[in-house]
Amino acid sequence: MNLIIPQTLKPIAHFLETHVTTILTWGSHQIYDQLCQRHEKHPLMVLWATLDFGELEKVCQDYHLKNGKGRGVAYGVDTLLKIIFLRYYGGHSLRDTVFQVETNMLYKFFVGLNLWEKAPSYVTLSLFETYLMEKEPRLFFDEILRQIDEWCPEDKKRTQIGDTYAMLANAAEETLIRRLRHCHQMVLRFLKKSEQSELLTTIEGDKLLGSKEEKKEQYLSKTEKSTRLTTTIQASNQLLKHPVIAGSEEEEIRHWVAIIEKIIADELAITQNDQEEITAVTLLPDNQRGSYRICSATDPDATIRNHGEGKKDFGYNASILTTTHFIRELQVDTGSRPDPKAIPEMLASQKEHHGFYPEKLVYDQAAGDGKHFATVEETTHKQTQLVVYPKRQKKSDKQFTPKHFSLSEDGSTLTCPNGRISTRRYRHGKDEGHTFRFVAPQCVGCPLLKPCRGLDPDATPTTPRNVFVSDYTDAYLRAVAYSKTDSFKQEMTLRPHVERIIAAVTRFGGGRQARFRGKAKCDFQAKMNGMAYNAKQLARHLTPKARPPTLPVVAFP
Repeated sequence: MNLIIPQTLKPIAHFLETHVTTILTWGSHQIYDQLCQRHEKHPLMVLWATLDFGELEKVCQDYHLKNGKGRGVAYGVDTLLKIIFLRYYGGHSLRDTVFQVETNMLYKFFVGLNLWEKAPSYVTLSLFETYLMEKEPRLFFDEILRQIDEWCPEDKKRTQIGDTYAMLANAAEETLIRRLRHCHQMVLRFLKKSEQSELLTTIEGDKLLGSKEEKKEQYLSKTEKSTRLTTTIQASNQLLKHPVIAGSEEEEIRHWVAIIEKIIADELAITQNDQEEITAVTLLPDNQRGSYRICSATDPDATIRNHGEGKKDFGYNASILTTTHFIRELQVDTGSRPDPKAIPEMLASQKEHHGFYPEKLVYDQAAGDGKHFATVEETTHKQTQLVVYPKRQKKSDKQFTPKHFSLSEDGSTLTCPNGRISTRRYRHGKDEGHTFRFVAPQCVGCPLLKPCRGLDPDATPTTPRNVFVSDYTDAYLRAVAYSKTDSFKQEMTLRPHVERIIAAVTRFGGGRQARFRGKAKCDFQAKMNGMAYNAKQLARHLTPKARPPTLPVVAFP
C-alpha cells in the first residue's frame, strides 16, 4: 500500500507505516457504525440484517477449486454472492456494479469490504456469474424465496396470479440471406478449429458469405434478391452435403448445420432436378411457414412474440406466477410459444423446489380452453384450480352443437336431443377426443332433423351426422359452472395486480431487455430479476430485525 504521509505527521511516520492496516480497519469500522445508526431503516440495511447467505455459500463452496493448486483466492464466495445480489438488486451492468461497490458505502458495507479495500473486477464477477448460470441457475431465486416463506409463511396460501411479458432479445433480426450467411460463417469458424480444416481451401467463400464488392441487399431489385437467395441456397446445399460436414462429429458444427436446415425448411420451397441440383428457390406463404422460426443467427433461441396488432416483439416470452406480494415462479420460453403452455411446467417447478401446489391460479382467457383446465388438474392431481374466464364455444343457429348431446358416464355412447343413441365412435386425429357418428337410417323421421342437420325439413338425410366430443369437455363444463359463482368474481379482481408486478420487474428491475443470449441464460436473468423484486418486497414488509451491532474498536498492540 502506498502511504502518503504529510509533513506534519513525519514524527510518527514509523508508527503509521507499522500500523496503517490496523488504523484503516478501525476507521472503516467507525464510519460503518455511524452509517448503520443513521440508515438503519434503509432497505439494504434491513436485508443485511435479515438475509442469510450461508446456504448459498455452502452450495458454491467448490467454486474456487477450479483455480488449481498454488493460486490464491482474492475474494471469497460470500463476497462474490453478495455483489451478484447487488447487481440485480440495483439493475446494474457488471461494470456499473463494480463502480457502485467502489463508491457507494452502503454497497461496500453490505458486501463486507472495508472502505479502503478494492472491489473485484467485472471479469471476476462475470466468471462467477457464468458459474451460477451453468451450475446453479435457480439457487438465488429459490433460497431467497425460502427465507421469505420463513418470514411470511402465509404467502404460500395466497391465490396466485399468472401472466406473461416480453423479454427483448439481445440481438437484431436478420434477413433470410444474412441469416444463412451468418450460419455459414459459424460452421466455417468451428471447422477451422477442427482437424478437417483443409476443406476451407475448396469452399467458395463469396457464394457462402458474400463479397465486399457486392451490392447491399436493401438496394437489390426483386429479381436480384431472388437470384442471390438461390445462389446462397445452392452454396449452402453443397456445404451441407460435403462428406466432412455431413459426417462431422463436432457438436458445434452439427448444431449450426441443424439450424441451417431448420431455417431452409421453415422458410423456403426448393425445386431440384434429377441430379438433385437446386434449380429454383421460392419463399413459402406465411400460412405454410414453420413454427418457432429462427429470426437471427446471433440468438437462434429468440423468436417472434405475437400478441396482437402492434405487439410483435423479437425475443422471449417470460411467464410469471405471483401472489399480490411475492413472485413465486418465473420461466422464459422462446417468443412464439403460447402463454398457457408454461403453466403446468411452472406449477410442477413449485412442487419440486418449494414442496406445494397453489390452491388457485388466476390467469387470463388465453388459458380458457378445456385442454388447459384438464392439463392443470392432471399435473397437480387436482390440487390447483385454474381460475379463468372460459372461452365461449362457437354457436350455430343452423344446427345443434355438441353441447346439445349427452355423453354416457363411461364415454362409450352419445345420445342426441331426440333420444337416439350412437355407439359408433372414432378417435380424433389429434388424439384429443372422439367423433360419434349417427348414420342416416337412425335419423329417418326425426322431428329435429332441421335444427340437427341444418337441412331443409323436406330433405332426406343421406350423409351421417358427426359429433365431436372433446376429452376435456368435463373440465371445461366445471370451469363454466365455477365462472358463475361469487368466489370466481372475487378472485378475478386480483388479475390487475400481476400487471403492477410485471411493470416493477420490467421497468425498474431490468427485466425487459435480455442481457444474455440463449433461452437458458435469459431464464437465469428472469429468475434473478424476480429474486431482486422479492428482496425489495421483503424489505418493505419487515422492520429491521435488529440494528447491526456496533463494531468493536481495534486495539493497538
